Amino acid sequence: MPVDVGIGTVRPIDENVNRTEDRSQDHARRVGAGAMIGLAGGLLSFALATAYQIIVARKIGPAGFGVLALALAIGTFLAEGSDLGLDYGVLRFGGIARTEGKPGVFRTIVRRAIGGTLAVGAVAGLALAVGSTLVATLFDKPALAPVLIPMALTAPFTAATEVARAAMRTLGRAGRPVASSSIIGPGIRLIAAIIAVTIAPSATAVAWGYLTSEALLCATTAVMLWQLMPPADGSGFSNRRLLRFSLPMSLNRLLLYGNNQTEILFLGFLDTAATTGIFGVARRLSLLVGSALLTSFAILFDPLVAGLHNEGRTGDLDAIFKTSTRWMFTLGLPLSLVEILFAPEIMHVFGEGFERGAPALAILAIGQLINVGTGITSNLQAMAGYAKITMFNSLLFLSLSIVLDLALIPSFGLVGAAIANSTAVVTVNILRLVQIKRRLRLVPYDRSFWRPLVACVPASLIAFFVPLPSMHAAPEVLVHGAILGLVYFVILWLLGIEQVDREVIRSTFARLRGRRSSDTTRTPPGR
Repeated sequence: MPVDVGIGTVRPIDENVNRTEDRSQDHARRVGAGAMIGLAGGLLSFALATAYQIIVARKIGPAGFGVLALALAIGTFLAEGSDLGLDYGVLRFGGIARTEGKPGVFRTIVRRAIGGTLAVGAVAGLALAVGSTLVATLFDKPALAPVLIPMALTAPFTAATEVARAAMRTLGRAGRPVASSSIIGPGIRLIAAIIAVTIAPSATAVAWGYLTSEALLCATTAVMLWQLMPPADGSGFSNRRLLRFSLPMSLNRLLLYGNNQTEILFLGFLDTAATTGIFGVARRLSLLVGSALLTSFAILFDPLVAGLHNEGRTGDLDAIFKTSTRWMFTLGLPLSLVEILFAPEIMHVFGEGFERGAPALAILAIGQLINVGTGITSNLQAMAGYAKITMFNSLLFLSLSIVLDLALIPSFGLVGAAIANSTAVVTVNILRLVQIKRRLRLVPYDRSFWRPLVACVPASLIAFFVPLPSMHAAPEVLVHGAILGLVYFVILWLLGIEQVDREVIRSTFARLRGRRSSDTTRTPPGR
């Protein structure tokens, strides 16, 4: 502590500390404000995606939805591999290029990444389309073949769209990738699905509508990115360096996606299409919570982390990690509680026969709550350059999922699949926390985590036991959810809000009003 001296004496230690704290909070505000914009889009995406599932499920039934879910799982697995992990490469090396002030290098990285994904995706998609009958035979589901053909052809479009979104995120533009993933994409898919089931209420018609929507989304996202791209200046970048990082991440991406789809695939092999469809609805509902939050915070988290880690600014990383994890858990807790407490009512909305998936939805929601409550651990490891550790975790996840699926699904069906998925999610996320603590010396928790835990108890009790008049399942869920959310956030407000959280809210509203946010108008340190 500095000695108190006369008036006019400078205290450099306090000044440096304050600068460091201000800089850390500034990065946290950037991530938080970008995440709030992303979350606003995520909530709209949640509504559009849920409407999509309800309309399709009620029109084609559990068996048709099961075939569609299985085809979508296989087709998306192909698309995830077709991007060659180049979206991660754009985030990491593109983020570093921007930090170092090299826009020409950034442009070169993005151009090569998008070209590569389109080429690989086209070849892989055609191969799967040609082999669709063989795949359907392996699953003993003849109805799968005609649905799989259009789903396979989505591979180049889906892969290129992901790379384009990664490029926009690297440029620090939260709005455009959010619009692409959370508004334009779900909106086009919903419109295409309505048209498809109106013409022919079948899984095949929905699949062709899905292909059309993915192609339109890819073109729209490409135009959005093109408007932001810096001019070419002849700068180059090592393809070998890009692929050396990206290809292991591609394998990691395949493993991660496979981990989320193993239950669908095993149910497809071991059970009926109807059971697969019911689980597919429950799993997609549970992922809407975790996926919306993780994607929202990753919008600016990933490229910012890559730059900060490259510069060795551990203090800033710690602030971002803590703030983003606290926000994800605080926002994810009430959403997960609604799915846990009112699972039967939620599943009933999707039509006759789907109610028996209620226990699975509750179990999956618990797993996703822990997933968001451990922070963006996988993204942090990837952006910090720990590709081998990330791959090991994914291999462990896949191995654990397969073992649990084989052990639980034959005997317990839907519930066994849900237990297997949630157990694997929780186990691997705890392991990631330990690894990040040991290697990066970062912990995502502080004393502020007690507030949402305290607030959720009375909110859950009031929402669950409040008497309601007789009504249909959909409005009943909405009313219960509104009560839980209102009580929860009122209690949070009474318990107090962190200063950085207040600044995030102010920054978000400033951006939504079209003003310059605080991170662009602040006075530079030392002035």
